[in-house]
Amino acid sequence: MPKFYTKILLSLTLSITITIFVVSSILYFTFERIGLNISHNSNKDGLSQISYSATLMNDLAKSLSLQVYFSDTISKLSYASLPDVREEYLALDQLRSYRATSPFVDSIYVYNSKRDTLYTSLVNIEKIEPDQKGTFFDQGILQILKNIKDYKRITPIPRNIDNAYPGIVSTPSKNVYTFLFYDSYAEKIPLDDHIIILNISENWLRNMIDLLNTEPQSNTFIIDNDGKMVISDQENGILTDLSGLPYIHKILASNRGSGYFVDVVNDVKSLVSYVSSDAHAWKFIRVTPYSSIMHKINEMKSKTFLFGILILVSGLLLSLVLSRKLYRPIHNIASSLSIMQKEKGNEEKYIFLRNILRNDTRLADEVILKKFHTFHTKLNPGSPLVLMLFKIDGFKSFVQNNSANGRSLIKFSIMNIASEILSALYECEAVDVDTDHIVVLSNVGSGSAHEVYAALESRIKNIQNYVRTAYKVSLSVAVSPIANTLSEAGDLYDETVDASNYRLTYGHGCIITPDHIKTLSDKPYSYPSDKEKMLIDALLLGKVADAQNIYIQIVNHTVSYSYNIVRSGLLRLAVDMNMVLDTIQRNSGKPMPYNLNAFISELDKLETLEEINEHFFALFGSMTAKLKEKTSAKHDELIQDVVEMIHHRHSDMNLSIDTIANQFKMSSMYLGRLFKKINGKSVAEYITEVRLEQAKELLANTEYPINEISERVGFLSSGYFYTLFKKATGLTPNQYRKSLPPVG
Repeated sequence: MPKFYTKILLSLTLSITITIFVVSSILYFTFERIGLNISHNSNKDGLSQISYSATLMNDLAKSLSLQVYFSDTISKLSYASLPDVREEYLALDQLRSYRATSPFVDSIYVYNSKRDTLYTSLVNIEKIEPDQKGTFFDQGILQILKNIKDYKRITPIPRNIDNAYPGIVSTPSKNVYTFLFYDSYAEKIPLDDHIIILNISENWLRNMIDLLNTEPQSNTFIIDNDGKMVISDQENGILTDLSGLPYIHKILASNRGSGYFVDVVNDVKSLVSYVSSDAHAWKFIRVTPYSSIMHKINEMKSKTFLFGILILVSGLLLSLVLSRKLYRPIHNIASSLSIMQKEKGNEEKYIFLRNILRNDTRLADEVILKKFHTFHTKLNPGSPLVLMLFKIDGFKSFVQNNSANGRSLIKFSIMNIASEILSALYECEAVDVDTDHIVVLSNVGSGSAHEVYAALESRIKNIQNYVRTAYKVSLSVAVSPIANTLSEAGDLYDETVDASNYRLTYGHGCIITPDHIKTLSDKPYSYPSDKEKMLIDALLLGKVADAQNIYIQIVNHTVSYSYNIVRSGLLRLAVDMNMVLDTIQRNSGKPMPYNLNAFISELDKLETLEEINEHFFALFGSMTAKLKEKTSAKHDELIQDVVEMIHHRHSDMNLSIDTIANQFKMSSMYLGRLFKKINGKSVAEYITEVRLEQAKELLANTEYPINEISERVGFLSSGYFYTLFKKATGLTPNQYRKSLPPVG
């Protein structure tokens, strides 16, 4: 029996070895073509991903342009009439906010063609009026606006623009992709005067190219259909004309969407791969030195022969020593092949599911069902289903505490836990979609929505508890509405991502269902301006506890509305803080370091309302600390002077807080708040009190008519005097005079 096994293994080993050498000898003559094909396919995949990144840049530009275009605050810049100073300030501040929260954006312009005025998100270059155009650093955009009919909307225009701050930034210029957005009845003809100009930094696309370039020796770049560079590289700048180069001419002359050929590029024999993009009228090109490809082929060939020799030697040894255990290596090989095949199938399945969720794949239910049969999944794409988005709470800390491999393993474990717990109820599939969340797709049967959500919620809580215990990771979960088929999954995913934003109000570890969102108020939102004024007053008076209480009231009023309204309310509060700090600095003369954009940027990183509240409260504390640095003695002296002035000039009908503030050369708002803080009443109330006391003396000690007394003490209207007097004493002036004992 051992000899039989030995003969079998020897025969098998020799057959395999001879086959490997024969096949390797035959393949030797085709290795070059195969290697070129492999390299081209790799290059093609990379270039296709870069093309997708360029399309993503278009989508990001369109999304941001729409936000800016439809912003009520920014749109005031495009009115025919000039906006007032506050409106213009808020609009420019929001424009800078959009720029600060979008790292891929270099700058944003808003052009009012009716007033021929350009507004920018740049610091100290906010507004370019007609008479300033000659000194504007970006002359190129002025030419584009002048000939705007020559350019399409939301289409990248590669440009090189001069440095806006030559005394500060050393680089003389930079490259950008300019996008134009406006309302139009034709693709190139603006319908209105409101034009949004978005400049996206070339570095963003270049970084994407470098990230996707797996061949360090390769040079990847992009040209347009005229052969001009639309991205710079180590050798050529943007807009350099390469159409005269032979290999570029071949690409431009080709009518194929993609292809490759071998040519001499810069005196080096190279593989040239290209992919065309109809969406941009661009061609994505990668040039790889031929020697680097052949090096891999030669290495592959050597490894193949070495591998054959090793198989032969190993087979001879194994046939002598392990002949009776032949089944073990065979079993191990079969198991390895099975695992590799399963992993490959799973990866293809996950890619397919991710494409469906991201709306990259629009397929009919029959096609999706066929794919699912291929992947051996039990999920039925034609049956009702829901989508559950499991979002990792405290993601910043999660990234800091775990390596990239560790994060991947934890997310993979969460997918397995979720699948195991939910599969007891429904058929489901889990997929890793984005860096901070995974998605579970689950059939839900024919029960009512209330029954489905109740059943899912109990199991979601089990998943949360299990993950929290095992990995110390908290999960917030958003559950989608029930869809009829998997073909709706892309829209369902977008809707669930939006729903997951409500973690801001519900907190970490929450479960957000469509029923939760339906409970939000659909009434027109009205910002509590009265509370806003009270908040500003409390901060200017240094009342931290009152300010925190009023702030909580404003936030509690807002959280009953949609997420977008909550974000808008928080942004308005941030702008209010900017105004308060300006007032404190103006009145106290003390610098108040505060950057609105940085404050808002920090808000965007916070995940819950509790974290945002702490962010605001910390700012409140720093405000009041600055206010307390001013001594109360100085305030008392100032208020005493105001009191003396009121007593001295109470008969002046024009006496008011504004005239008093002008007298002391200070803000009437600040004086009013300070006076009320110290005296417990407003300046107007105190003036009225002094005038009424003087009126009482005149009623008691003179026979002057009531109207004359009203004028003598400083009231403009005797009717107003009657009203205030009765409100203060409960009697009319005549009744008060009659109630007094006779004089003498």
